[in-house]
Amino acid sequence: MVKNEECEIVRDLFPSYAEKILSKNSEKFIENHINNCYECKEIFKTLQNEREKKENEISLNDQLEAKCLKKINKKLLLLKIIFILIILILVIVLGLFFSKINHINNIIKTSYNKTQELKNLENYTISIQQHDINYIDINESIFYTKYYYINNNYKIENSWDISYEDTENPSSSYYGKINSNQRTEIYDDTKKIINSTSNYNYETKTSFINFTYLDISNYAKSNGFLNIFLISGIKVRNDRFNGKECYVLRFQSDPSEGYKEIWIEKETMLPVRIVEDLFNKLYTEKTMILNIDTVNSIDVEIPDKEGYSIENINTNIDDNTKEIIEQINQ
Repeated sequence: MVKNEECEIVRDLFPSYAEKILSKNSEKFIENHINNCYECKEIFKTLQNEREKKENEISLNDQLEAKCLKKINKKLLLLKIIFILIILILVIVLGLFFSKINHINNIIKTSYNKTQELKNLENYTISIQQHDINYIDINESIFYTKYYYINNNYKIENSWDISYEDTENPSSSYYGKINSNQRTEIYDDTKKIINSTSNYNYETKTSFINFTYLDISNYAKSNGFLNIFLISGIKVRNDRFNGKECYVLRFQSDPSEGYKEIWIEKETMLPVRIVEDLFNKLYTEKTMILNIDTVNSIDVEIPDKEGYSIENINTNIDDNTKEIIEQINQ
């Protein structure tokens, strides 16, 4: 009976004994008992085995959980690396994109500013040659224009080479003063002189420059998102024209429709050539040459023309056309 009571006490203490939280005397008491009590010893072994089994299961679960966490951490690390790489690629792509935008924008703005400086010139000529090929009507023409400007007086020379007309190629010259609604027009092919008066000023001091460099001006005046949108579609390359290094700005929104190129001489930063090709429709090539301080007063004087008929006319335009001309001449 005493032994059973002792067994009961010992068995109640087994969990604490296994946890090693008993006093040394209590541990000795239990060890002495199980050494002398086969039944308690077996019960303790069974408890120990179950405890070890649980510990092993817990350890295995911990290992599985650790492996799972390790896999998750690896995946998270991989995702972080991929995310960082994507960000880096985006930064590089955006950097290259805006670097290109900035480069092209600087070319356009610099060229535009150079054209604006020309408005202060008091003596110059601008020679323009425009070559047109009409693929639809199958004809070709070359149009020559030369502006002379000195001391608020001007002369405009025009002539044509037309492949589809049998008549003599026409030519004309206009003489006048800046900010005047009167000018004298001389037509050599018909031997006619016309003194023309209009409801607007034929030419301003800036009109020749504005008209010649209108293409670069249109792109330079765009701002904000529109500016980025326009420039993003431009490609730039280096090329040579008339022995000079040039930037070539190529505009091609739809490769199947055609393209437009503005050639800007690097030395002067002025446009010198414009090419526009509408595939299977129209090809236009325009070249511009500026010469400074080459005009004499006699160049803009109205010449005496014997045998030419003289006619006085009024040339009025509608308000919409007048507004367009005034905007170009600003």
